[in-house]
Amino acid sequence: MSDFSGETYADVSATSGAIRFYDNPAPRDNDALVASTNDPTHGADTIVSQSYEEANNVTNSVASIPAGQDGQWDFALVDHSAPESTTYCLRVVKSDGTVLDTYTVIPEVTTRTGASSRRNTTSPSFPSIY
Repeated sequence: MSDFSGETYADVSATSGAIRFYDNPAPRDNDALVASTNDPTHGADTIVSQSYEEANNVTNSVASIPAGQDGQWDFALVDHSAPESTTYCLRVVKSDGTVLDTYTVIPEVTTRTGASSRRNTTSPSFPSIY
């Protein structure tokens, strides 16, 4: 999905909403992201690691992201009360709500089916959020 058509968006919060930020003991919010072999890829694009995020706002303060390259953040999220098998699209916007200039990939998470289990899941490389 990449056309932002028909979706409804709301800010992710640590204190409200079906999907929330999750506060892990480590790493900490805004720690530099450490690349791993399990990180998502985007074709042959260079991935520029940014930061681990447990709250709004995010920045590219770890490294600049040149045109034609992709920034990667690791968002700690938890399913607080979402319906089973529900897909959520994630969209980063500027702090004033202005949309970014270019998007070619929209990350998604889908809530788990079956017994509820709370576990944080990060980045669009994971198929489900628990």
